[in-house]
Amino acid sequence: MNTPGKILIAAAIAFGAGVSGYSQTAPTAPHPTINLDLTRLSPELRALITQLQADAVELRGLALALRNQLKDKTADERRAIIEQFRKDHSALIDAQRTLAKQIRNEMKLLRQQRRGTG
Repeated sequence: MNTPGKILIAAAIAFGAGVSGYSQTAPTAPHPTINLDLTRLSPELRALITQLQADAVELRGLALALRNQLKDKTADERRAIIEQFRKDHSALIDAQRTLAKQIRNEMKLLRQQRRGTG
């Protein structure tokens, strides 16, 4: 076999070993909690951020509950459970978007006040 062929085979083996080793790593935590220093923010903004974090925890809890509910269910039961989850999930996502928008607006106002242009 020629030298370029040997190099390609060696590269393929090395790549395969790297990929298989990567897939055997331990799973990481799905969503680590973020610890923010909220002491410098206004109480209203702190409350909004705390609510946003609580909603995120609730969303993860709903997903876990869905996974547990789907075990040992028939296809029709799964469809009904998933449809209800989609309704609940979309309502929570909309609430989170609204909160995130309020937080962005508050942060924008704070930046403007610090610059003296507010």
